[in-house]
Amino acid sequence: MAFFPKQKRFWLYHAAGVGVVFLFQLVAFLMRGDFVEMNVTAAFIWLPLFTLAVLVFRTLYARYNGANMGMGKLIPIALIYGLVSGLTITTLIFLALLPFFGDEMFNPETLANIGISETEMLVSFFVGNTFIQMLYMSGWTFIYTSTVASRRAKQSELDNLRLQNNLRESQLSNLANQLNPHFLFNSLNNIRFVIHENPNHADAMVTALSEILRYSLASTSKPKVTLEEELGFIERYISIVKLQLEDRLRFNLRVSSQLKHCLVPPMILQLLIENAVKHGMENLPSGGDLDVTVAELSGMLSIVVTNPIPVSKANTDGTGTGLKNIQHRLQLLYGSNASIKLEPSATHFTVHLILPIEKNDESTHY
Repeated sequence: MAFFPKQKRFWLYHAAGVGVVFLFQLVAFLMRGDFVEMNVTAAFIWLPLFTLAVLVFRTLYARYNGANMGMGKLIPIALIYGLVSGLTITTLIFLALLPFFGDEMFNPETLANIGISETEMLVSFFVGNTFIQMLYMSGWTFIYTSTVASRRAKQSELDNLRLQNNLRESQLSNLANQLNPHFLFNSLNNIRFVIHENPNHADAMVTALSEILRYSLASTSKPKVTLEEELGFIERYISIVKLQLEDRLRFNLRVSSQLKHCLVPPMILQLLIENAVKHGMENLPSGGDLDVTVAELSGMLSIVVTNPIPVSKANTDGTGTGLKNIQHRLQLLYGSNASIKLEPSATHFTVHLILPIEKNDESTHY
C-alpha cells in the first residue's frame, strides 16, 4: 500500500475536510484578536503536519489489518493515536513558532494583560492544542474507518454476488449438459428401432436429430430462449418420436401467438414432453393424446403437459431425474417466482409449469 494515496477521491475529501477546519481556525483567530499573526502561521504549519499524521494512521491501519478489528479495540487505539499525534503536532508547531514568535509569546506585558504566567501559558498552549488536535484526528479516523468499512462491505457484497452468479451459471451449464446426453441416448434408441424396418424413416430421423443437436448446442449456452424457438425444437423432436410410434402418438399443441416471444429456459419443454413419451405413450399399446397447452394465467406463463399413463403407473408420484432437474433449473433462474406441479390421476399424468412472463427486446413487454 503506497504511503501517498493515488486515488483522487481521497485527496479531494481530505482537502475539503482540512479546508473547512483551516477556515474555521482563521475565523476564530481573527475574532479573538490576540496573537493573530502567530496563530495564522501556526494554522499553515498545521496543514502538512496533520496531513502527514493521517497518512501515518492510514498506513498503520492497512498494515495491521485494522479493518478486521472490532470497534471495541479500534476506538481506544484511535484515541491513543489521536493523543500521541496531537501532542506531536502541537510540539512541532511550538518549536517552529518559537524562533519567530517566542518574544511575543513570553512578553511579560502581554502575559500580564492576559492574566497568566509563562508556565500557565505553556500548559494552556500544549493542553489546549493537544486536545483540539486529538479531536481533529479522532474525527478523521472515525470518518476514514467508517468509509473503508463501508467500501469493504460493498466490495464483499459485490464479490459475493459475482461468486453466486458464477456458481449459478456453472450449475445451469451442468444441468443443461445433463439434458443433452439423456436426449441423445433416447433419440439414438428410437433410430435403432426403426433403421432395419424402415430405412427412409430412419434417414428422416437422423436429419431431424442433427437439427435438434444443432439447436441444443446453441441454446444451452444461453439461460433462456423464446417460446417460438423452443416450439420449433419440439416439432422436430415429435417428428422423430412419431416415426417410431406412428399412429400411437397424437400430439396436440395449443398456444397463443401473443406468447411466442416469451422467454423460457432452453429444452425445458422438450424434457417434459420426453418424460411424457417415455413414461406414458411408449407403454400404451393403443397410444393416446399428448396435450400441450401454453397460456397466460394470472399474469404468469402457464405450460401444461398432459399424457395418458398405464394403469400400473396410475399411483406413481415420483418426480424422476428429469423433473428434479427442471425444479433445480427453475430455482436457479427464478427463485420462488416459478413452480412446477405434478398432478397424477387414475389415467393421466399432468405437469403444470408456471413461469414469469418475460419477453425479448424485440417484443412488447406485458
